[in-house]
This record gives sequence, C-alpha cells and structure tokens, in this order.
Amino acid sequence: MRFITLIFVIVVMLTIPLFAFEFDPDNTGDLVETLSKLKVDGKGYFYYNYDVSVDDSESNEFDFSRIYLGAKYHISEDFTIRYLNETNNLRSVTKLTYVHWSIHPKVDIVIGLLGMNNWKESEKAWGYRSIHFAPMEAFGEFWGSALASYRFNIRERAFDSEISENEERYLHAQNGNFYKLRNKKMGYSADLGVKLDYRPDVDTYLSFITFNGSGYLKKEDDRYKSIQLRAGQYLIDRRLHLSGFIEVEPWEGTNRKKDTDLVSYDYPYFNIQWDLMASFKRNGMFSVGLDLNGKRFDGIETINAMSYSVFGNFHVLQNKLKALARYDYYITGFNKGEVAIPGDRWETNGSLIVLGLDYMAHKNVHIILNFQMLSFEDSDKDSQNTIYVHVSFKF
Repeated sequence: MRFITLIFVIVVMLTIPLFAFEFDPDNTGDLVETLSKLKVDGKGYFYYNYDVSVDDSESNEFDFSRIYLGAKYHISEDFTIRYLNETNNLRSVTKLTYVHWSIHPKVDIVIGLLGMNNWKESEKAWGYRSIHFAPMEAFGEFWGSALASYRFNIRERAFDSEISENEERYLHAQNGNFYKLRNKKMGYSADLGVKLDYRPDVDTYLSFITFNGSGYLKKEDDRYKSIQLRAGQYLIDRRLHLSGFIEVEPWEGTNRKKDTDLVSYDYPYFNIQWDLMASFKRNGMFSVGLDLNGKRFDGIETINAMSYSVFGNFHVLQNKLKALARYDYYITGFNKGEVAIPGDRWETNGSLIVLGLDYMAHKNVHIILNFQMLSFEDSDKDSQNTIYVHVSFKF
C-alpha cells in the first residue's frame, strides 16, 4: 500500500504543473515552456552490511537507508515551489514543501516545510551522507543513546528507599524533563518555518530561520518557536570554507529542588546547539574538514555535551576512485551528571572511525566499500564493527 501511495505521489507531482497553467492544446510551445520550468530530481542510498564485532551481535543484510524523489517548479524568476518525498524504512513522508521567493538579488525568503541549517554545511563538506550522518547529526544519535542510559540511572535512583521524599520527586521531575526532549537530540533536518537568506557577495552568506522545533514528522507541540542562525564565508578562490551555527530552543518543563517541595510546572528553559566548521578542498585532488559541535541541555540539571570530527578524502584515480576517512570523538556530558553511577558500564563517551574507498562508476553513481567502528571509550562495552558496501545514485 505504501508503495502504491509513493507512486501516486510521484504521478501527481509530475502532472500537476500541466494542469496548473492554461495552455492552448494546438500550441505545443505552451506545453514545452511549462515542462521547461519543471525539474525532477531524486537520490537513493542502498547498502549491504556485515557485522564483524567480537560480541554476539549478527548482521548480514541488504537494505536501503533513504530514497528521495522530488521536483522544483519555477513559477517565475522570483518564485519557485519545491516538493520532496522521503522513503525511509518503508515509510513514505513529505520531507520538504515550500515556496522560495527571491525578493532581492541578495535576499531570499523560504516559507513552508524547509531544510534546517544545523548540519547542512558540514554534511556537504563531509560529502558522504550516503554512508554516515554528518558529524553533528551523528553526535545527536550517539547522545540520544547515552540519554536513555542516564534516564535509566535516574529512575533506579528514584526508587532507592534511602532517599528523601523531596529528592524522589526531584528525580522523577528530572527524568520527565529529559523524557520530554528525548527525540530532539541535535535538532531535525527539516521543520515548518520561515527562512531569510542574505548574501552580501558571492562568497559570504547569512541564514536565519524561525521554526516550530518539533521536526517534520510531528505537529507543533508547544507555544515556543526555535531560532537558528548560520553564517559563513569562502576564501582562497572558494577553496577554504568557514562556517558557524547556533540554535536557541526554548521549552517548558518542571523546575524543582531536592530540599524543598516547591515546584514550578511551566518553567522556561533554553537549550542551545552550536557548530563550527572549516573545510579546504582542491577539486580533483583532495578535501579535508574539521567540525566542532555541541549542545547545552538546560533543565533541572544542565548537561554540556561536545563533539569534534576530522574528515577527508583524496583522489587515488582522478574521477574514478577516492579514499576517505573520518574520526569523531563524542563527549556526552553524562559522565559528570548528578546521578552518574560509578562503574565502567555507565560511562558514556565514545568515538567513531570510518574508512572507505569510493568507486565512481558514473558521476551520479557511487559504490563505496567502507568499514565503520563505533567505540565506547570509557566503557567495558565492545565496539560495534561493521563492513558496508553502499550504492548511492542521484538524477
């Protein structure tokens, strides 16, 4: 049924422009002009993986991570409409749908369900979203897993018979705050909102977004709006790219102290996510990058998390074969938490290593053999070691 729905969406997406504008059936020029304003695009990520970890986990499968199908229609020189559908784990959803308005040669406004600025630039610099998330997004996934472990610690402590009744209530409120934002991690890739882009020159950009903060899969769930700001500049004939990002996410939660029964249920908090990136590339030769990112979770307990990533690739055979590598280190902030339990199995920092070869069968078709190792630096948990063969395409 989902496959039929996806085909229906594609057909509608391709045919609506034909009926949205009147044209003379005896004049094929009108039809040609209408179709010339329509650009259809898509990409997909397929893979095979084999788990070579030393523990008992087993994985030997073919799968796909994402398939995107979309279109842009240029209504005029100033207005463009965009639609993009995402299929992930056999679930088909609308990822983007917006109106792009060029109100000035240097100023654009985008309104609707649009892409966020959080890891957009580092994703382009890394260049291999098809095999692994951008550094900031990857850290968000790792941080989310660490949060689940930390919440378990909190619940265990809350049921300790030796603590006071006020401390028990404090711990339940603390767990409730973390539970409320358990899915937000380092933000979302798309959301409903308004974006203002300003380019004072071809090498400098500034982008501001105000948006719901609940992501593209859910409706707004509170009365606040989040804001993002990203600024960047290209230097040295656009070989060097410097970019910075900050997001402020207001929300409401419970505020309570351990030694009192006073409580506020709609207390305002402000989470902050940030990212700094520098990349350098020589077309046809190599590309390298450094990304620093972090999160300040503001709640009953403040958690400060940080990650850094070093990545790059170089051409072994020009336009045919590239070698790629990446190293991430994750500092979740939970190791120093109020309820951190002594012992290796509750430590939460980690690292990621990615090594691979990218065979470019066509400029739009890549076959990437790669090895990924996710390690838990401060833990007795075994690393997760996986061999992949990824196939990505776009049109």
